[in-house]
Amino acid sequence: MPTNKSLKRLEWFNYGVEAFARARPDAPRLYCCPICIRGFDNPDELTIEHVPPKSVGGKPLVLTCQDCNNRSGHLLDAHIRTGRDRREVAEGKRETWIKLSQFGHTVTAKALFGPGRIHVTAVPEKSDPEAHRSLFAKLDEVAATKSMDWGFSIEFSFRHSRLREAVGWLRVAYLYAFAALGYNFILRPELNIIREQFQRPDDRIAPQAMKHSGSLAIGDVLSFVYSPAELRSIVIILGANLFFFPAFIDASTLYERLTSYPSTGQKLTVSGAYIDLPRRPWFEFDYHPGSMWFTVTPEERSVM
Repeated sequence: MPTNKSLKRLEWFNYGVEAFARARPDAPRLYCCPICIRGFDNPDELTIEHVPPKSVGGKPLVLTCQDCNNRSGHLLDAHIRTGRDRREVAEGKRETWIKLSQFGHTVTAKALFGPGRIHVTAVPEKSDPEAHRSLFAKLDEVAATKSMDWGFSIEFSFRHSRLREAVGWLRVAYLYAFAALGYNFILRPELNIIREQFQRPDDRIAPQAMKHSGSLAIGDVLSFVYSPAELRSIVIILGANLFFFPAFIDASTLYERLTSYPSTGQKLTVSGAYIDLPRRPWFEFDYHPGSMWFTVTPEERSVM
């Protein structure tokens, strides 16, 4: 008996096949994976993608192929989760495993950070018993003397790449844009640089696509930016992070134009329109091509 998950996958597969056919009428009727741009005629070769990753509270949104989903989980999603964990540790919201070294010994412990303090909890079963006994005996000794002439080193267990985390969030933004706007949006040569960035997450292929703008009050949205001209684009806003994708006017020059804007720290003032992020595949530009008018200003529409 089909499960709810398999029925949803079949529904989204058929919806995507039709969207692709509308965007590319001369192509075979297939579901095109938005990441690798390969075609599939069997929904069993596709997986339901959580956007953002499920590990940070994401919800099912679109289908991608199994290879792309698995590769992202290993190369990108893990760094999104670790980045969140690191921030929560720094804010004192959760404990973390550490290696504590002093007096010639290293033990495993847990640490909780707070304003001006670190609370360390011993975990003797995770350490060499003799190292644990000797280190904490020495700590008790120096504590009794009230000596301030000592210290210790802490090694964290996080394996984290800030670049891979950023590329992971760029992928999240790209999938939001795909679910909202569809194949007529992503199947353009201007988006090749974004997909190449996913394939090479340790190289700065498209750093201009990712900006941090401090505090934003608008919330998580998809924005059609009309001005200033340098920022003419389609932007996914996630918290204080902005992810820029080419619109349909001056699309080929977007990332060149963005080089004049720093990646972080600069206040951005823009005008345009916005819509809520999708919660399921819409493929708006495929099923309703007239909605592509949203990418141009009212003034431009009047003369086209």
